[in-house]
This record gives sequence, C-alpha cells and structure tokens, in this order.
Amino acid sequence: MPHINLSFHQGPEETLDPEALSQALTEIVTKKLGVESQYVSITIQPVAKEDWCVLVIDKYINQSGYQVVKPVTY
Repeated sequence: MPHINLSFHQGPEETLDPEALSQALTEIVTKKLGVESQYVSITIQPVAKEDWCVLVIDKYINQSGYQVVKPVTY
C-alpha cells in the first residue's frame, strides 16, 4: 500500500487541482510499483514557510530510516 505525502509552501493550493494531481501521482505509482490504484493513498499538505523546518525537514527529511531519494539544492 504505497502512500505519498506531498508537502509544499502555502500558496500553490489556491490554484491546485488536487484531483488531477492525485490522479497523475497515482498513475505513476501504479505503473512503477505494479500495484492497483485502490491501494495508493495520497495526502497533500500546504505548509507555512515559517513551519517548514519543523513540519517537513525535521519530520521527514532528517529522520533516520527515511530515504531521501531526491534531496533539494537550495
């Protein structure tokens, strides 16, 4: 059961089509992992810039056991 948690700075959600994004991400996961779409879950989380370190970097990127496969370059 793959799960995708997409976090981004607040703002894009105002023009975001969550259904279209969810469908596109689901299609990629089903093709690459060979699972059926009903087993894919997705959460979309807009995060205030001032909360980014706590809610994204500390919670996901800097956690041991998490594999960051595409790190950012600031």
